[in-house]
Amino acid sequence: EIPLRLVGSEMCIRDSISAIPATLEEPVTGPFMIGEVYYETLTAAINAVAENTEATIKLVEPYSGAEAISFSGKAITLDLNGQTAEITALAVAGNGAKLTIKDSVGSGSLKVSGASAQVAAKNGAEIVMESGNVVSNYLGFVAVGDVTGAADISSTITMTGGSVTSQEFGITAQGRGATVNFHNGTVTANDNAAIAGNGSNVDGNRLGGTVINITGGKLISNITTPGYVSCGVYHPQSGVLNISGGEIVSTNGCGILMRGGTLNMTGGTVSAQGDQGALGMVGDARVVVPTSGLVLDLQAGYYDSANSNVGVSGSAVVNGSKEAVTIIPSQSTPAEDEIEKILSLIHI
Repeated sequence: EIPLRLVGSEMCIRDSISAIPATLEEPVTGPFMIGEVYYETLTAAINAVAENTEATIKLVEPYSGAEAISFSGKAITLDLNGQTAEITALAVAGNGAKLTIKDSVGSGSLKVSGASAQVAAKNGAEIVMESGNVVSNYLGFVAVGDVTGAADISSTITMTGGSVTSQEFGITAQGRGATVNFHNGTVTANDNAAIAGNGSNVDGNRLGGTVINITGGKLISNITTPGYVSCGVYHPQSGVLNISGGEIVSTNGCGILMRGGTLNMTGGTVSAQGDQGALGMVGDARVVVPTSGLVLDLQAGYYDSANSNVGVSGSAVVNGSKEAVTIIPSQSTPAEDEIEKILSLIHI
């Protein structure tokens, strides 16, 4: 009877073993990770983060998805981790919402490619670029303030490292309260200004009242569109442009173009390159500008041109192929009172 019992036990054991699947299911994987959990899309990873919390999303393998992503109410750090992710657009919206982009390994990239490709901070959100690369076939980073002009909405872009390469503006501040802080890194615009504002000032699209701070890093502006010239920093709006350091290079055009607002330049260098006699357009105005380090353009007639104020002092260095500073008056032959007014706008 004992052997029979053993046989019975063996049969039970054999039955239990046969009930186990021959092939175990593969562990869930995906290109994005939060902790030890994988996600198949960046949207899914962001949605998994609870409101009013912080999380780091790590890119662990190359990813490409037709995602236009938007989030609010949480703080996300995107670690590119030496990998490349491609999406169509990314927006961070609302007070307390924050996106930090970094690359803990090196050579990682976030590519945005689409008709409205951009990485935007809206409605008081904040984006910080620490390291890695952002590549866009349209705009790079966009800080959007209050486009009605009624009150400050402090949407902020801060760059402390890494690189941005864009077809149009590399970084732009648009709308009241929008702020750009460029401290370090490299921004390259292939066919426009590396940093810019926007001269629109109509109901529902009042894009002035911005603050742009440049303390270091390198800005490189190129141009490919016929009839236009490159522009390192383009400022057609009301607002303040503070430059205390860094390098601004315009490869075939003007270094800084002021059509509105206030420039306070106390440090840094501007190099406007190209042919000495080259002229071309910048932005929507038909006025052509030369290859000068700093251009004050009153002829274009932007809404804040009468309030333009330009100050260059301290250790600032401004150079241009044409000349260091060019003033384009509102009239081809300025009257004496306009000459005095123009001179009062320049403090060098």
